[in-house]
Amino acid sequence: MEEFSKELTRIVSGMAFMFTIIMCVNLYKQRKKSGVTQLLFWVFAALNLMFVKDIVFLVLYDCQIIKFWDSVAHTETIIELFPLPLMMAFNFRLVAPKSITNLRIWLMFIPFLLLAILNSVFNSDTLYFFSLMYAILFSLSCICFIFLAVARYKRFLKNNYSNMENITVDWVQIVTVIYFFWFVLWAIVFGFSDNWWLNFIYYIVYIILWTIIYRYSVRHRVLEDKPETFSLQRDKISFTSFDPRPAALMNKIYSYFELKKPFLNPDFSINDLAITLKSNRTYISHAINTEAKISFYKLVNRYRVLYAIELLNAGGIEKYTLETFAKQSGFNSMSTFYSFFKEETGCTPKSYIKK
Repeated sequence: MEEFSKELTRIVSGMAFMFTIIMCVNLYKQRKKSGVTQLLFWVFAALNLMFVKDIVFLVLYDCQIIKFWDSVAHTETIIELFPLPLMMAFNFRLVAPKSITNLRIWLMFIPFLLLAILNSVFNSDTLYFFSLMYAILFSLSCICFIFLAVARYKRFLKNNYSNMENITVDWVQIVTVIYFFWFVLWAIVFGFSDNWWLNFIYYIVYIILWTIIYRYSVRHRVLEDKPETFSLQRDKISFTSFDPRPAALMNKIYSYFELKKPFLNPDFSINDLAITLKSNRTYISHAINTEAKISFYKLVNRYRVLYAIELLNAGGIEKYTLETFAKQSGFNSMSTFYSFFKEETGCTPKSYIKK
């Protein structure tokens, strides 16, 4: 049974290595698409380095160039941590695009590089323990920051966008937690490296985790180049000739929605509304939140539902599908259409048609 688990683990580890190379090549081709894909490319490059490092150290050990494995074990472990700061920087780029710069990425990565060099020179158990504690504290502090940033980012999206397809960051929280537990699993596997089944589970989780991250990342719409990009700093309000009083501004918004129906544009944003009304998006967001007691996202989709109801009442359901009605009303996602329709009417679109 031990030989079977050993051979199975070697096969899966080889699959994981090939998977990492393929992902790295694909991301290299897409690296100029956005800062997110570029960072993810470097994450996969660091993951490839882990596999190459294992091969190099094994060859050196087999050739007896490295006579005692303990002499390089500390350095090997710290090199395994290289993807960690890059992965956290990748998450920061997703949830707080303006907060992460190339300089900050280097400042996050350099301590791990220095720790790897110091461990290779001194090979001290104390230094090694400090390195691992630093990695754990770094991970936990980054996770706390990411969770706080995700909560603020979600509020930002609801106050600025009417369509959240492929821009929502709920998945980032899930992936961050999974990544942390994968990191814990790595520590367990390293501590019980003779257990081949643990190694097998580790590589299976590795492939699943990075497949999920890759899938969501390439679909994610990057907002870092938009005028209304999220920042951890508060917006600076630029005063205009427009009356910023919430009630007066809200009346203007209602009139514009009913007259021009801008919500029929699936990508309609609060920045578009601010430009049209010659106001400031901070004023508009404040007016909607205080006067309508809802977010921009909910306001726009409420108008879309009302428009969809008008279309359904006008007939034509025999000729067109519900998806057609949803798109004509400004919805890009059927799940969003169903969710808001039920929230506004108390029933599904199909149930409404049968009435």
